[in-house]
Amino acid sequence: MSLLEKASLIVTPNAYKEDVLYSVVPNDRSGDLDVVRATTKTRVNADGLIESVGINVPSIDYSGGGCPSILVEPQGTNLVRYSQEFDNEIWTKRYITITTNSTTAPDGSLTADKISGDGTTSIKDIIQSGTSTLTAGTIYTTSFYAKKNTHNFIQIVGTTSAYDTNTFANFDLNNGVVGSFGGGVISSNIISVGNGWYRCSMTATCVITSSTSICIVSLINSATSPKGESNSLSTSLYLWGAQLEAGSNATSYIPTVASTVTRNYDVISKTGISDLIGQTEGTMYAYLSFKEGGEKYNGIELFGNSTNRLFIRKDVNDRVIFGGIINGTSNFSNLYNSNYDFFKIAIIYNSTQLKIYINGSLFQTRTFTTNFSATLSTLNFNLGNNTLYNFQGKVKNLQLYKTALTDEELAQLTTI
Repeated sequence: MSLLEKASLIVTPNAYKEDVLYSVVPNDRSGDLDVVRATTKTRVNADGLIESVGINVPSIDYSGGGCPSILVEPQGTNLVRYSQEFDNEIWTKRYITITTNSTTAPDGSLTADKISGDGTTSIKDIIQSGTSTLTAGTIYTTSFYAKKNTHNFIQIVGTTSAYDTNTFANFDLNNGVVGSFGGGVISSNIISVGNGWYRCSMTATCVITSSTSICIVSLINSATSPKGESNSLSTSLYLWGAQLEAGSNATSYIPTVASTVTRNYDVISKTGISDLIGQTEGTMYAYLSFKEGGEKYNGIELFGNSTNRLFIRKDVNDRVIFGGIINGTSNFSNLYNSNYDFFKIAIIYNSTQLKIYINGSLFQTRTFTTNFSATLSTLNFNLGNNTLYNFQGKVKNLQLYKTALTDEELAQLTTI
C-alpha cells in the first residue's frame, strides 16, 4: 500500500473557496478545513502579480515561484496612508518631482509613480508626517516596492523623532542587494518580485513615542551613502506600495488610501475529525516554513485538550520545537533551527515513543509509557486551541496517518 493510500488526511494549497480549504484525502468533504479571516488580503497569484482575495478566502500564495503555499499571517495594520499615491499632499516631497501612473506596478496595474530628483544640491526625500503614532519599544518594519529607471539607489530612513539618530538602510536596485545600513536597524532585506521590481524593507525598534515623520524614502548616490545624503541627482526610479507595520518583517501588502487599513489573522482549523486522527498511534507530517520573527509559540497541532496535544511550534528564540503533551506529560524534541526555509517534518507516536524525522533523517526519538487520555479531535493552525498563537508561515502539504509509519516510510516522506 502506498503512502497516499495510507493517509487519512491530506491538505495541499490547491482547491478552495470562501470559508473552505478542500482536502485531497478524504474526498467526501469530511476533511475540509474551515478558513476564517474577517478582512480581504493580498497574495501573489500564479502569474506573479499581487492581487486581493476576499473575506474568508484562503491565501494561496505563489511568491518565490514554483508550487504555491497556504500563506497564514498574523493581523497587521499599514500605518501609511495613500500607500500608492505619492503625489498626494499627505506625502511631503523635498526636491523631488512625482510623475504619477508612469509604469506597470507589481499588481499589473498602471499605478506606479516615477520619482525624480530635481538636480539641485539637497537631500531628496518623500516624507509622510503625523498621520499615525509610533510607540517606543515597538519593532516596526518599513517596506516599499521599487524599480530602477535611470537611477539605482534608494534609502529608507528612520526619523530622529522616533528612531535612533542614525537609523537607515540602502538598497541597490540594479544588483538587487542591500547596501550599508546603520543605527537601530535589526534587519534590512531586498526581494525580487519580478519584472525588475524589488520589495525593500527595513526593521528597527522605535525609541521615542512619536507621530512625526513616520515614513521617509530618499534618493541617494550609492549603496554606501550615509543617512540623509545631500546630492544633485536628476535621475529617477519607480515607487509603489509603501507600508509601515508593527512587527519584524514585511507581511503581505496592505493597500491604503485616506486611512490606515488592518488585515485580520488567518484562522484555519477543523474540528470533529477524531476518526481521521490516530488515537493510540499515528503520524503527523508537514512541509512548511515558519515566518521569520513570528509570535512565539505559534504552531500547528492535533488537539484533544490542554494536556493532550501533538504539535510543531516555535519557541521564544525563533527555533522550532516538535513534540507533544500526552496525558499531562511533556515530551519535547531538541531545538531545530530551520532558518525560515521550507522543511519536511514527520512525527510518529505510539504508546512507547515519539519519533521525529526532518528532511529525510531521524532527528530524535523520545521514549515514554503512556497514551493520550483525551480524544484527539481537532486540527488547528494554532497552538493550544488559542488564536493568540496562530501559526504564521507557509504550508505546502499537511498529512495525517492513523498508523505510526516505518523508518523507511518516514525517510521517504520527508526527503526534500
